[in-house]
Amino acid sequence: MALAVPNGERLTYLTHLAKRLGPRVATHFEHQRHEVVLAVVAFNPPPSGGELIPVAGLTVRCVYEDKQWWFARGGDGIRFAAANDLDTAAVTIFGELDKQIAERPAPAGQVVAA
Repeated sequence: MALAVPNGERLTYLTHLAKRLGPRVATHFEHQRHEVVLAVVAFNPPPSGGELIPVAGLTVRCVYEDKQWWFARGGDGIRFAAANDLDTAAVTIFGELDKQIAERPAPAGQVVAA
């Protein structure tokens, strides 16, 4: 089965995005519905000797629409940046991760300041 849009170009854009996101997050590639996607996961810094604990994550798609490549959210497919605009894409992704972290309930025993 041939794909209408090859995964090679998609993978190139997603690879550049993963490099741009840098060491603040972990990234890896997945394959969903005949499409390569980028999984992005944020972690809490580990306590000394402890394990990394994932605290937020999202899936980034790279779609070809309107004769252009775009980054889009994995769940609803809403485009958020042109695939050649890595700065806007990174700011948007970090903003979403920060939002998820802010919305997480405090761990048991931890008091949240009002």
